[in-house]
Amino acid sequence: MDEQGWLYVNGESVGEHTLESEFMVGQEITVADLWNRPFARVVPAELLRAGTNVLTVRIHASQHNAGIHQPVRIWLRASYHAASDGTIFAEDFDDLPVGGLPEAWKRYIQPNDRGGFHGAAGISDYFFANRTLHLQDQRSHVVVWSAADDILPADHRWAVQFDFRLVGALNFKASPNGAVFGLKQGDRRSGAFLPLIHLDNNEEAGKPVTLLALGHELAAGLPAHQWHRLVIQREGTTWRFFLNDELKHTATDLECDYRGYAFGSFLDWQHRAQDIHYDNLRIGRFAGQLRE
Repeated sequence: MDEQGWLYVNGESVGEHTLESEFMVGQEITVADLWNRPFARVVPAELLRAGTNVLTVRIHASQHNAGIHQPVRIWLRASYHAASDGTIFAEDFDDLPVGGLPEAWKRYIQPNDRGGFHGAAGISDYFFANRTLHLQDQRSHVVVWSAADDILPADHRWAVQFDFRLVGALNFKASPNGAVFGLKQGDRRSGAFLPLIHLDNNEEAGKPVTLLALGHELAAGLPAHQWHRLVIQREGTTWRFFLNDELKHTATDLECDYRGYAFGSFLDWQHRAQDIHYDNLRIGRFAGQLRE
């Protein structure tokens, strides 16, 4: 919006995009910065009603032209079951600083040959209504993983759930050394790593994305800009993979003693991906009744 704006849904305030709302100590901005900066705000469910809803935007400009000069998009985030009770780990990222990580995590981003980094791994709130874990990889090597190797229970009965969304076209294919989510033991160079969830589009930018669990297809043509919930339930040597509350794959007779977890790619495999966001990570006992 050019420049400052206030948003209302059905006559009730749902936030603003102003010099005051965007102020951060050490990062003061002016209207010259604000007018072209994208933003998002959450609309509480109780403000919505069946049928027609009214979005009102009040704009103030101090100079030149004014108005809404970029597309307005609305995303409906589906309501999923909570399949893990989160007794071992529960993280929404809302209280973490931008660029940071939970204290229980580590990260590594492979440097480029110019002394910088191709990718990013940290908490982000840019263009989103709430803070998420953001992994961005541009032909490099990005990974975050649990600092401890014994997060998951030793009896191998647990559930992991997390929400994720693809923001851009992905340009990599499945590899034994990279994963949306996997289990690990040791540091990032350890060969003790089991990738559980992959994304694949045959390394063709903009092509349909396939979601894989242990090489088995969970979904084809996975859309960007849409949240999905993944749940991995383990009972001994049996593993169940749920996508958006529906059982998609069961693997049996799979032994694995790895009890740490990881997002991203391990070892020195370079891939190319763009913008994956994670939210609502829960690790604990299986507590949900999902569709078989």
